[in-house]
Amino acid sequence: MAALIAALFLLWNYLPSIVDFGIRKFAGVVGFYQTDLRVDQVNFRGTKLKDVEIQSDEGNLTVKSIDLLYEPADLLEGRANALSLTDPILELDLPAFEEWLDQQSRSSDENKTLQEKLSSTLASPVVRFIRLRNGTVELTDKIKKMGGKVTLEADLYKNLAQVRMDGNFSGFPF
Repeated sequence: MAALIAALFLLWNYLPSIVDFGIRKFAGVVGFYQTDLRVDQVNFRGTKLKDVEIQSDEGNLTVKSIDLLYEPADLLEGRANALSLTDPILELDLPAFEEWLDQQSRSSDENKTLQEKLSSTLASPVVRFIRLRNGTVELTDKIKKMGGKVTLEADLYKNLAQVRMDGNFSGFPF
C-alpha cells in the first residue's frame, strides 16, 4: 500500500513535466518544429499552459495562456469540455498556408465536400466550448501585410454549432 501511495505521489509531482513532454512530442508529430510552453497547472479537471509559442513553415502561434477544462472520463475518450486561448497571436504566411491547405485537401478525405467534413466533425465534437480572447491575426505574403483583432466564442454540440465572432482587420489593398 505504501508503494502505491509513493507512486501516486511521484506521478502527481511530475505530472506537469509529463504533460509538457507529451505536448512537445505531439507538436513535433503534427509538424511544428519549435514549441515552447510552460505547464502552469495540471489537475483532474483541467490544465493551464502559459507562454505558448509554436512555429511551423506556415506561420507562428503565440498564446499567453491556454486553459483546457475536462472531465477525467471525457479525457480518456479524447474529448474536453472547454478550450480557452487568452491573447493569442497568429502569424500566417499566406502562400505557405495555401500550399498546406492544398496538401490537406488531397488527403484521404478528398472526395468529401466541406459540408460533409463539417458534418463529420460536428457528429462528435472533440471540444464543446471554445473561447478566443483578445486575439491578433497577422497575414503576410512577404510583400504585403494585413492584420486585425478577433474574439471568438464557439459552442459545439452533436450536429449543432453556434459561433460568435467579433473583430476588425486593416491593411487590405483595396
